[in-house]
Amino acid sequence: MDSSHGKLVPIVVAGLLWYKREQLAGCKPGSGWLVLPVLGFALLLHALGYVAQQPRLSMIALFLGTSSLIGIVWGKEAMKRTAFPLVLFVFCLPLEVAVGGEGTLPLRMLAAQATQSIANNLLSIPVLREGTLLFNSHAEAYEIAAACSGIRSIVALLGLTIIYAVLTFRSPWRRALIISLTIPLAIVCNILRLTAMVIAREAAGQAAALFVHEWFGYVTYAIALGCLMLAGRWLAESKNDSRPSPPPPSSSQAYGAI
Repeated sequence: MDSSHGKLVPIVVAGLLWYKREQLAGCKPGSGWLVLPVLGFALLLHALGYVAQQPRLSMIALFLGTSSLIGIVWGKEAMKRTAFPLVLFVFCLPLEVAVGGEGTLPLRMLAAQATQSIANNLLSIPVLREGTLLFNSHAEAYEIAAACSGIRSIVALLGLTIIYAVLTFRSPWRRALIISLTIPLAIVCNILRLTAMVIAREAAGQAAALFVHEWFGYVTYAIALGCLMLAGRWLAESKNDSRPSPPPPSSSQAYGAI
């Protein structure tokens, strides 16, 4: 189902806030009344979304309003430290629906062309293509629809990758590098899923192809996550850029503890 991962986003946000609880407890309370214009803008945006019947605007207003209330009550430092967890609420929005069927056409064409090329040239399985339709040797057509373009995997994988990159690395370019791997990995894994469907149909029939269509996506998703973890480990080991552990106490501090 589209945006089914959106139901998990509030749980993830709550978990990240709990993870940052010590940092939040150490925030110095300050005057956050300078954030009042942000709260006013959030209320205006929500009213505009209500009048125009655009819940996406109200969702953005919810993020801005919540963040500004944190700033007013606990200060701007707390507002800054909670900005990243709260911004993840954007993944509650149906981003893949906003892209639409026409917006996914390049992804669908790429997947169709790559699957046909792999089947014909590497696997010697005859596959014909007309646009986003693939025809096997049994004259059966497989339409690569918008839902099969890989856009849903890109959105869900992007959310997880952003969390992993921010929590693991400090340098912006390493974070950006890990996040940039999301789209190519999702595209490659989607092509792998479609190719597995072609192989299953030729080897075991239509029922096997349908089974691969329904369940093999979990396998490719695990492959994408594994590749991201390996890339992150390599980056962390190459420059030791992972989050540092606190330094050991000095000798005087050690004796004092005894």
